[in-house]
Amino acid sequence: MANITGMKTRVQRVETGFWSLDKALSGDGVLGIPMTFIEMFGFQGVGKTTLVSSLMAIIANHYQKKVVYAPFEHVDLGLMEKILDNQKCEQEVALLGNMAMVKKFFPSMKTQKVTDELMLDCFIAAAHEDTFCVGVVDSLSAIVTIAEAESSVAERNMGRARVVSAFSRSIVQAMRLRDADNIPFCTFVLTHKTAPMGGGTPTNTGAPTTGGEVKKNISKVRIVIRRISEPAFSMDSKKNIYENHAYFLDGKVEKNNFGTPGKSFVVAMLGGKGAHVGLTAMYECKKLGICSFGKSITLGETKYGTILSSIEHAYAGDDEFFQPFIDALKNPSAIGKAEIEDDENWEEGEE
Repeated sequence: MANITGMKTRVQRVETGFWSLDKALSGDGVLGIPMTFIEMFGFQGVGKTTLVSSLMAIIANHYQKKVVYAPFEHVDLGLMEKILDNQKCEQEVALLGNMAMVKKFFPSMKTQKVTDELMLDCFIAAAHEDTFCVGVVDSLSAIVTIAEAESSVAERNMGRARVVSAFSRSIVQAMRLRDADNIPFCTFVLTHKTAPMGGGTPTNTGAPTTGGEVKKNISKVRIVIRRISEPAFSMDSKKNIYENHAYFLDGKVEKNNFGTPGKSFVVAMLGGKGAHVGLTAMYECKKLGICSFGKSITLGETKYGTILSSIEHAYAGDDEFFQPFIDALKNPSAIGKAEIEDDENWEEGEE
């Protein structure tokens, strides 16, 4: 039997309730998101910020600790508040970007100017405090270094990769030095896919993203997401009783140092509310073939109404309506295959 002495911290995981996501990120027989350095990337506008806002709320609720958020892009605070409310998260979200927040982490700081590098320093400081359990950097693509900010557009020195490399090493060190068996820390960095120079991927570390190669090498988990087109979840003009429609994100775990990479997942997103466990479970059941989507949604011998009515239940916060689908995923083989009905309302497509 193994006899390991010294530091015995283990990677903790937080089960989110999203069936395929928890399975895709699992390791050692334990489901859920590993508390580590996670890069999430995809094309602009795909839904990265909305998804990660839901996940950070779930993690904050699990540990009952605070969130640190570094917004290098404009953040829709109204949407973030709705997502936090939808997840019933009342933990503090420390939004970086002004001197008042800098003074909280560095009381003796004399500067009166908040730079992007200083925001990253505040983020690292938060990772050292056990009052925080999760942080989000949104996004690396928008970071403006001091060298860029203080030069003309014609002369700007593109030093972002160097800054991101230093941040990546520092944040991993901060996470490593915490007592992870007590309260670990999870870092999400949001990036964008880029076209590799020279026509090919320069290394075997996966898809090229903003922020440089060091960040890719140091990250323990890399997730790429895209939006699945589901026309049936779009509201027509006569029934548009919501501010947005429901849509789906398809994800793939490109890298997982604490599990098996290459696994895929799906998450249902509810406009104005973020990720929705119930709608996700419903769609997962369809993908497994134990639920049919025709003129009515059918699971077993029970019909649950139309796709539109399921969205109405989701917006109304009717979690009980979706419980049969969540329960079915616990033992899909016990349900049996659903009869194929008119499935014209469902059409999967690329982003």
